[in-house]
Amino acid sequence: MIHSNEEKQFTTDIAISYHSQLTSDNPQYYHTAFDNTTIDMFDQLFLTTDCNRVLEVGFGSGMTALHMLWQDRGIRYKAIDDDEGALRNMRLMNGWFGEQFAYEIVGSQEYDLQSDINEYGRYDMVILNGSEDLEVVKDDIAMAVRANPDHILVNNTENPEVYRGLKHHLDQEDFGYKYYKNLIYNRAFFDKYTGNYVIQSVNMSMLEREV
Repeated sequence: MIHSNEEKQFTTDIAISYHSQLTSDNPQYYHTAFDNTTIDMFDQLFLTTDCNRVLEVGFGSGMTALHMLWQDRGIRYKAIDDDEGALRNMRLMNGWFGEQFAYEIVGSQEYDLQSDINEYGRYDMVILNGSEDLEVVKDDIAMAVRANPDHILVNNTENPEVYRGLKHHLDQEDFGYKYYKNLIYNRAFFDKYTGNYVIQSVNMSMLEREV
Protein backbone atom coordinates (compact mmCIF):
# COMPACT_ATOMS: atom_id res chain seq x y z
CA MET A 1 0.00 0.00 0.00
CA ILE A 2 1.38 3.40 -1.00
CA HIS A 3 0.08 6.79 0.07
CA SER A 4 -1.45 8.88 -2.70
CA ASN A 5 -0.58 12.56 -2.93
CA GLU A 6 -4.02 13.36 -1.49
CA GLU A 7 -3.08 11.53 1.71
CA LYS A 8 0.25 13.31 2.08
CA GLN A 9 0.71 16.75 3.60
CA PHE A 10 1.28 18.50 0.27
CA THR A 11 1.79 17.82 -3.41
CA THR A 12 4.81 16.22 -5.03
CA ASP A 13 5.64 19.55 -6.72
CA ILE A 14 5.89 21.29 -3.35
CA ALA A 15 7.99 18.45 -1.94
CA ILE A 16 10.38 18.70 -4.91
CA SER A 17 10.58 22.47 -4.40
CA TYR A 18 11.53 21.97 -0.74
CA HIS A 19 14.04 19.29 -1.76
CA SER A 20 15.68 21.73 -4.21
CA GLN A 21 15.99 24.42 -1.53
CA LEU A 22 17.61 22.00 0.89
CA THR A 23 20.21 20.95 -1.67
CA SER A 24 20.88 24.37 -3.22
CA ASP A 25 23.74 25.40 -0.92
CA ASN A 26 25.25 21.92 -0.59
CA PRO A 27 25.99 20.57 -4.07
CA GLN A 28 28.74 18.25 -2.84
CA TYR A 29 26.76 16.81 0.08
CA TYR A 30 25.11 13.39 -0.04
CA HIS A 31 21.40 13.93 -0.66
CA THR A 32 18.53 11.48 -0.46
CA ALA A 33 17.25 11.24 -4.01
CA PHE A 34 13.70 12.24 -4.85
CA ASP A 35 12.82 9.24 -7.01
CA ASN A 36 10.19 6.49 -6.92
CA THR A 37 12.46 4.02 -5.10
CA THR A 38 13.06 6.44 -2.26
CA ILE A 39 9.49 7.75 -2.07
CA ASP A 40 8.13 4.19 -1.96
CA MET A 41 10.60 3.22 0.77
CA PHE A 42 9.49 6.06 3.02
CA ASP A 43 5.83 5.29 2.27
CA GLN A 44 6.36 1.70 3.38
CA LEU A 45 8.36 2.81 6.41
CA PHE A 46 5.60 5.13 7.54
CA LEU A 47 2.89 2.52 7.08
CA THR A 48 4.90 -0.22 8.78
CA THR A 49 5.74 1.76 11.90
CA ASP A 50 2.76 4.09 12.37
CA CYS A 51 5.12 6.46 14.17
CA ASN A 52 4.09 9.67 15.91
CA ARG A 53 7.30 11.01 17.49
CA VAL A 54 10.65 10.66 15.71
CA LEU A 55 14.19 11.50 16.81
CA GLU A 56 16.86 11.75 14.12
CA VAL A 57 20.51 11.70 15.13
CA GLY A 58 22.45 13.29 12.27
CA PHE A 59 20.22 15.72 10.34
CA GLY A 60 22.69 16.37 7.51
CA SER A 61 20.92 18.21 4.70
CA GLY A 62 17.47 17.27 6.00
CA MET A 63 16.25 14.83 3.35
CA THR A 64 15.18 12.08 5.75
CA ALA A 65 13.20 14.61 7.79
CA LEU A 66 11.56 16.00 4.64
CA HIS A 67 10.47 12.57 3.44
CA MET A 68 9.10 11.66 6.87
CA LEU A 69 7.26 14.93 7.46
CA TRP A 70 5.77 14.83 3.98
CA GLN A 71 3.82 11.79 5.12
CA ASP A 72 1.58 13.17 7.81
CA ARG A 73 0.56 16.29 9.75
CA GLY A 74 0.54 14.33 13.00
CA ILE A 75 4.25 13.42 13.17
CA ARG A 76 6.42 15.33 15.62
CA TYR A 77 10.05 15.24 14.51
CA LYS A 78 13.21 16.24 16.41
CA ALA A 79 16.61 16.39 14.71
CA ILE A 80 20.00 16.82 16.35
CA ASP A 81 23.34 17.46 14.67
CA ASP A 82 26.62 18.93 15.87
CA ASP A 83 27.42 20.48 12.47
CA GLU A 84 26.67 24.20 12.36
CA GLY A 85 26.33 23.78 8.59
CA ALA A 86 23.04 21.97 9.20
CA LEU A 87 21.51 25.03 10.87
CA ARG A 88 20.33 26.73 7.66
CA ASN A 89 18.32 23.70 6.57
CA MET A 90 17.00 23.12 10.09
CA ARG A 91 15.61 26.64 10.05
CA LEU A 92 14.07 26.06 6.62
CA MET A 93 12.37 22.90 7.86
CA ASN A 94 11.07 24.69 10.95
CA GLY A 95 9.67 27.44 8.73
CA TRP A 96 7.84 24.93 6.54
CA PHE A 97 6.58 22.58 9.27
CA GLY A 98 6.36 24.79 12.34
CA GLU A 99 5.85 22.94 15.62
CA GLN A 100 6.05 19.59 13.82
CA PHE A 101 9.82 20.02 13.47
CA ALA A 102 12.19 20.80 16.34
CA TYR A 103 15.97 20.88 16.20
CA GLU A 104 19.06 21.24 18.31
CA ILE A 105 22.70 21.83 17.37
CA VAL A 106 24.28 19.23 19.62
CA GLY A 107 26.24 16.02 19.20
CA SER A 108 24.78 12.67 20.19
CA GLN A 109 27.29 12.38 23.04
CA GLU A 110 26.20 15.70 24.58
CA TYR A 111 22.48 15.45 23.84
CA ASP A 112 20.34 15.20 27.01
CA LEU A 113 17.93 12.49 25.88
CA GLN A 114 16.29 11.93 29.25
CA SER A 115 15.46 15.59 29.79
CA ASP A 116 13.97 15.70 26.31
CA ILE A 117 11.78 12.66 27.02
CA ASN A 118 10.76 14.00 30.44
CA GLU A 119 9.58 17.24 28.86
CA TYR A 120 8.02 16.07 25.61
CA GLY A 121 7.38 12.33 25.99
CA ARG A 122 8.70 9.12 24.54
CA TYR A 123 9.97 8.73 20.97
CA ASP A 124 8.52 5.78 19.11
CA MET A 125 11.21 5.86 16.40
CA VAL A 126 14.89 6.79 16.48
CA ILE A 127 16.77 7.22 13.19
CA LEU A 128 20.57 6.99 13.37
CA ASN A 129 21.88 8.90 10.39
CA GLY A 130 25.16 10.21 11.72
CA SER A 131 28.69 8.98 12.29
CA GLU A 132 30.34 6.05 10.52
CA ASP A 133 32.96 5.70 13.27
CA LEU A 134 32.61 2.29 14.94
CA GLU A 135 32.71 3.47 18.55
CA VAL A 136 30.34 6.36 17.90
CA VAL A 137 27.93 4.04 16.08
CA LYS A 138 27.94 1.69 19.08
CA ASP A 139 27.34 4.60 21.46
CA ASP A 140 24.56 6.02 19.28
CA ILE A 141 22.75 2.68 19.17
CA ALA A 142 23.06 2.38 22.95
CA MET A 143 21.57 5.88 23.28
CA ALA A 144 18.73 4.94 20.94
CA VAL A 145 17.96 1.90 23.10
CA ARG A 146 17.71 4.13 26.17
CA ALA A 147 14.95 6.03 24.38
CA ASN A 148 12.98 2.75 24.31
CA PRO A 149 11.37 3.37 20.91
CA ASP A 150 9.31 0.79 19.05
CA HIS A 151 11.76 0.94 16.13
CA ILE A 152 15.37 1.97 15.57
CA LEU A 153 16.60 2.69 12.04
CA VAL A 154 20.34 2.42 11.41
CA ASN A 155 21.37 4.09 8.18
CA ASN A 156 24.32 3.22 5.91
CA THR A 157 24.61 -0.38 7.10
CA GLU A 158 26.48 -1.24 3.90
CA ASN A 159 29.37 0.63 5.54
CA PRO A 160 31.58 -1.98 7.32
CA GLU A 161 32.02 0.09 10.48
CA VAL A 162 28.31 0.84 10.80
CA TYR A 163 27.51 -2.84 10.22
CA ARG A 164 30.05 -3.89 12.89
CA GLY A 165 28.54 -1.45 15.35
CA LEU A 166 25.06 -2.83 14.69
CA LYS A 167 26.21 -6.44 14.91
CA HIS A 168 27.95 -5.71 18.21
CA HIS A 169 24.56 -4.95 19.75
CA LEU A 170 22.54 -7.62 17.95
CA ASP A 171 24.95 -10.27 19.29
CA GLN A 172 24.11 -9.33 22.87
CA GLU A 173 21.39 -11.47 24.43
CA ASP A 174 19.96 -8.61 26.46
CA PHE A 175 19.95 -6.07 23.62
CA GLY A 176 16.16 -5.88 23.62
CA TYR A 177 15.81 -5.32 19.87
CA LYS A 178 15.73 -7.69 16.93
CA TYR A 179 16.47 -7.21 13.25
CA TYR A 180 13.16 -6.61 11.47
CA LYS A 181 13.88 -5.74 7.83
CA ASN A 182 16.24 -4.02 5.43
CA LEU A 183 15.12 -0.93 3.55
CA ILE A 184 16.78 0.40 0.42
CA TYR A 185 16.64 3.95 -0.88
CA ASN A 186 18.70 6.03 -3.29
CA ARG A 187 20.92 8.97 -2.60
CA ALA A 188 22.77 11.27 -4.96
CA PHE A 189 26.20 12.77 -4.61
CA PHE A 190 28.18 15.15 -6.75
CA ASP A 191 31.15 13.53 -8.52
CA LYS A 192 33.71 16.32 -8.74
CA TYR A 193 35.69 14.39 -11.35
CA THR A 194 32.85 14.05 -13.87
CA GLY A 195 30.80 17.06 -12.81
CA ASN A 196 27.67 14.88 -12.60
CA TYR A 197 25.39 13.59 -9.87
CA VAL A 198 25.70 9.85 -9.20
CA ILE A 199 22.88 7.72 -7.78
CA GLN A 200 23.86 5.25 -5.07
CA SER A 201 21.73 2.66 -3.27
CA VAL A 202 21.83 2.79 0.53
CA ASN A 203 20.79 0.19 3.11
CA MET A 204 18.83 1.13 6.20
CA SER A 205 18.32 -1.60 8.80
CA MET A 206 15.13 -1.52 10.85
CA LEU A 207 15.19 -2.93 14.37
CA GLU A 208 12.04 -3.77 16.30
CA ARG A 209 11.70 -3.74 20.08
CA GLU A 210 11.20 -7.21 21.51
CA VAL A 211 8.05 -7.62 23.55
